[in-house]
Amino acid sequence: MLRPIVTLNLPSTIISKLHEKGFFYVEELANLNSKQLKNFNLSRSDIEKQLQPSQELGLDIWQRETQQEHISLCCSELEAALGGGIQCRVITELSGVPFSGKTQICMQLCISVQLNKCYGGLDGRAIYIDTRSGTCASRFKDIVRGLNKSHKDLNLNADEVLKCIEILSPNSVEEFVQIIDSLKFKMKSNKDEKKVRLIIVDSLSMPILCCIDDPTKRPYYYSHILHKLHKLALINELAVVITNELVMQVDKDGKSYFAAAGGQYVADYASVKLEMTRLTDHKFATCLLKSPIMPEISVTFMITEDGIRNFSCT
Repeated sequence: MLRPIVTLNLPSTIISKLHEKGFFYVEELANLNSKQLKNFNLSRSDIEKQLQPSQELGLDIWQRETQQEHISLCCSELEAALGGGIQCRVITELSGVPFSGKTQICMQLCISVQLNKCYGGLDGRAIYIDTRSGTCASRFKDIVRGLNKSHKDLNLNADEVLKCIEILSPNSVEEFVQIIDSLKFKMKSNKDEKKVRLIIVDSLSMPILCCIDDPTKRPYYYSHILHKLHKLALINELAVVITNELVMQVDKDGKSYFAAAGGQYVADYASVKLEMTRLTDHKFATCLLKSPIMPEISVTFMITEDGIRNFSCT
């Protein structure tokens, strides 16, 4: 597997310069001579040093991944399939056709993250980057009402909940990138303010596909945005959830199929991948395609006026 250049510990200006010249993977730099590397303020020894394998034990990595904090989805069957819910410190991708439930899950998470840990939350706030204008304040209030109904002792106030969800709506791919670059400044909270524990990007691919006509330029945007989000997730121990469109692809034999937009550029960063499907008006299904700790599995669930529920619930 090729290693993206953005995984190296390099200044963003150098990474941008490399991408502009058509370099996206570390292996491509191996073909450059010392003079060419110097043009990018790089040396072969620096790159080789960063590529040295870490001395961490596999057991330590496994234990760290299994002990990460999670955000509840208010659906025990879906949470069980994910190993406890939406995991912190990683990027989770929700892909699917329109009206397959992606945005509903994102909105549910924005409220769940605010709950106390005993209810499956992280007592934090959320940032929702809405590139499709798909959020709805009344829908957030419906979910709050549903949680109050299922947990009699919660007594959530809808207006207070909405104050802890910052919605950012870029009008262009340039604004989208600017918002992503500015997120690091939003991580700082005031003394009485909750920390950001969830970042939603709904949708990652829509502005890139719609605004960037040249397919060869799209990898730069995917890599730049996802690198920034991954870094934020690790440093701030928060969860990042992106939604993604399904697009038509053609394999080497000329057969067409649907797959998440961005291909390997997105797959390199998404530690958890879910593909969503709508079965009936209220019945949905998701297939866990990728997870560091759980096997591939399919789960059905309901999306009602009150939010996400187990399919078995009536």
